[in-house]
Amino acid sequence: MQKTLLILIIAIQATLSEAQEFRFGLYTRNSSRIFEQISPSLIADKNMNLSYLFNFEKPIITVYIEKDTADIALHTDKPEFFFYLPSDRDSTTLSVKSMVALIKNYPFIYAESPEDFILVPIFNMRRGRAIRLAKEKYFYGTNFKPFKDDIIDYNIISMPEDNAYKIELTNPLPKGEYGFIYNRPTPYDMVIYDFRIE
Repeated sequence: MQKTLLILIIAIQATLSEAQEFRFGLYTRNSSRIFEQISPSLIADKNMNLSYLFNFEKPIITVYIEKDTADIALHTDKPEFFFYLPSDRDSTTLSVKSMVALIKNYPFIYAESPEDFILVPIFNMRRGRAIRLAKEKYFYGTNFKPFKDDIIDYNIISMPEDNAYKIELTNPLPKGEYGFIYNRPTPYDMVIYDFRIE
């Protein structure tokens, strides 16, 4: 409820003027130390495929990503990431462009910290790029979580800006594609903040 109210307040304040230094969502820094925003890619659940791993008692759901490749290419095996979450004290007047960024990055509206996100590898399957989710059955229904063995550890460092965090990887990443997913239920389609290491 508080998050919804915050978005409504920000929306009322939105104007056609460009906001100064407005950042919301997930960013990285390129080799020139310039911030680049990582846009989310939609996970196309219509291609879900139920499979079973050897010696694993729970089924694994393979979910496919709509885009053929990640837009952001990074040339380091230990990239830095920056999470910018909404602030309850934010009274910035936003441009239409910034409002679009706010809506597009809806997982960041729900998130309370980067701990609500999980970094996972993206696999190249016959039908396209995919991630694996473990199916968990509960008394009240079924839930899907990232497959435990796929989770990549990272450290979270608070930054001076309000609700801003720097992410440092615990270990270098081999070449390939990866993505951050929001690890909580939302009423919207699942998205992944994908990037590739070259």
